[in-house]
Amino acid sequence: MILNCELESAFNELTTQIEDVFAGKQGHQSAKKYLTGLLSQTKRKNNWQIAETLGETTPTPSNNSYTEDDTAQTNSKTTSKHT
Repeated sequence: MILNCELESAFNELTTQIEDVFAGKQGHQSAKKYLTGLLSQTKRKNNWQIAETLGETTPTPSNNSYTEDDTAQTNSKTTSKHT
């Protein structure tokens, strides 16, 4: 397990609460993985170290928290709020 057991329950609750921010499931999962890496015991919190901690071969999957669809929807929400 990457996260401390005490943090895991609170972390799961938090990531469930922010799930609606992401248009797609993939964006939410990527953000959750990236946050997991940031909260891990990894000494250096750069994208490569986080990816390695998460068992990925490159930092790209966990680093791209927003997919193009997520970004488009977020921009759409922002634009509609300001008009």
